[in-house]
Amino acid sequence: MKISQAIKYYRLNQGLTQKDLSIKIDKSIRCVKRYEKGEIVPSIKILECIFDKPIEDILYNNLTTGE
Repeated sequence: MKISQAIKYYRLNQGLTQKDLSIKIDKSIRCVKRYEKGEIVPSIKILECIFDKPIEDILYNNLTTGE
């Protein structure tokens, strides 16, 4: 799964709107939309904030599931 897809999946799975996520990560809604479209890639710090876990856990999960 691409980062952009994972961000959208996480957001929808948590019942968050793009506005809710933008507030959570202190970015604009436009920025969230661009993350989800894959136009830009968030920093590691933003990824940790989006997924509520350290980047090591995000990468490990990705490697072990093969996605």
